[in-house]
Amino acid sequence: MAKLGDHAKKLLFCGDMSDIQFAVGRDYDTVKIFPAQKVIMGLRSAVFHTMFYGNLPDPCAAPIDIPDILPEAFANLLSYIYTDAVTNFTPENVFQTLMCADKYDLPLLLALCTDFILGLLNVDNCLHNLDNAVLYANAAPDVLVKCLCLINDESAKTLWQSDQFHVVGQAALQAFDPRDALTAAADDIFSSVEKWVEFLRKVRDGITFPTVTTPEAQVTIRFSGDKKALTSDTTRFRFELPSNVHVSGVPVGKFVKMTVTVDGRSETQCYTPISDPKDRGFVDFAIKVYPPNAANPNGSVVSQCINKLQKGDEVCISGPYGLLSYDKNGIFVIKANEKSAAEYKEIRRIGMVAAGSGVTAMIPILRAMLKENLEAPKCSLVYSNPTDQDIIMKSELNYMASKYRKRFKLWYLVDRLCNPSLWKYGVGQISKDWLKDWMPKPDNEVVVLVCGPKEMVDNCKKLLLGLNYINDMIHVFSAP
Repeated sequence: MAKLGDHAKKLLFCGDMSDIQFAVGRDYDTVKIFPAQKVIMGLRSAVFHTMFYGNLPDPCAAPIDIPDILPEAFANLLSYIYTDAVTNFTPENVFQTLMCADKYDLPLLLALCTDFILGLLNVDNCLHNLDNAVLYANAAPDVLVKCLCLINDESAKTLWQSDQFHVVGQAALQAFDPRDALTAAADDIFSSVEKWVEFLRKVRDGITFPTVTTPEAQVTIRFSGDKKALTSDTTRFRFELPSNVHVSGVPVGKFVKMTVTVDGRSETQCYTPISDPKDRGFVDFAIKVYPPNAANPNGSVVSQCINKLQKGDEVCISGPYGLLSYDKNGIFVIKANEKSAAEYKEIRRIGMVAAGSGVTAMIPILRAMLKENLEAPKCSLVYSNPTDQDIIMKSELNYMASKYRKRFKLWYLVDRLCNPSLWKYGVGQISKDWLKDWMPKPDNEVVVLVCGPKEMVDNCKKLLLGLNYINDMIHVFSAP
């Protein structure tokens, strides 16, 4: 006879008998919905018990938003609650899993996290992990102790001269006891602290460290090894920026050129970052891989090359490029061409038409616009794909359409269906009727953004002009 715990394992990540949902993840990543059962969550955690069965407002009306935790870390939390085990610890998610364990009062999960981190720490990564070690010192004191021991180790002298030293936080710097027998020379320590103070001054003054600043200069970035499948042919790749304090430098609505070396020659493709422009230390791209085919015998050599990257492999980016960017509060910065002056234009209604990976140009604008929590601008997106399984970042788009339903309308179009019984959207090509139904009516406070394959873009622009839009109302994302 199966034990109660065996039945609980079957309910992990399962919608059966679910009476609560969690919407986990930041806006820049795919928000993931986790179904759960209140009784199991409440039995394992006193915090969840109070949340669900205490004198708090009923949280079941909508998914509970948890934007400050990675979906992978929350999945580890649920795995422990339902199975007493975690099999997916990684260096990227373990500290956030530890935060979950501390936040939801799960001491045995806390111990599992601590053991994994202690096994992970070494001279090469102790400085990188010091901020987290200090942040969670009360929950996992052994981690901080090991970090400091490694930093004080004879083999770690070069850490004090490292360009990375100035990125540690103030609390981490204060963790050093001046009475410790530090092995580094006093001059090296003083020089490092000077760099740290200078960096802190820049942060206080609002100075950022953009990676790309001009199209004329290429910057080298490294593949972090972190990638996530979005569809069968599209993957999210994460690249490390020059330091942990750098941001991408790409304004919302603009894009970069990515250059790779293939058989000794340089090949270039344009991509829009899908991570938040303010994210420090990394940048994400959604790359759709185009293999060779009858119409294009070579396919996209850049996407094929990126798909084969190994951790530590380098690519070059330059930029930012583009004639349009989103500023804030419905204000777009638009140029007629590369040489013309930029104009600031207030937009009240935004239409978006995307096909395939062209949606990546729309995602950053949607995030920036919706998070402002204003009544305007309002937006509608028509997004076309070959099948319902080719929709990139579908979970996040659905989440935004649900959470911001008064401001964002979403309509999918596909050529054919893989799951007809689950489909509630359109079938067919982008047409004049679809655009008439879903795009805002043309006026001076409207812009329609278009991104996709050239044939789709040309057809869409022709259809929009036939619906009385003028050229100034239509913006096409195109490579320079």
